[in-house]
Amino acid sequence: MEEQMKELQELSLKVYLPTYPPKPLVLERSRGAVIWDLQGKDYIDFGAGIAVSSLGHQDPELLLAISEQASKLWHTSNLFLTEPPVRLAAELVEASFADRVFFCNS
Repeated sequence: MEEQMKELQELSLKVYLPTYPPKPLVLERSRGAVIWDLQGKDYIDFGAGIAVSSLGHQDPELLLAISEQASKLWHTSNLFLTEPPVRLAAELVEASFADRVFFCNS
């Protein structure tokens, strides 16, 4: 495992544009709010995968929903309608103070 970690770290220095220094560990798997590195050490994911994993890792319901949607249509821009986001927007409007929603990423 140490050798694999060192190899990946060295390779990343050759192929990644150095925008910021990487942390000295290689992450391998996750479940819920816990992430494990190649050595099996566990960490709590306080960053929630930079917010994109705020529902946790490997949630069974989320995995099923992602799998079902990916088997039909992976992604389009917001120039086209698809049913799931329209239905979700309606639920959010119904359950909140908002009259409308705007879906976006960072």
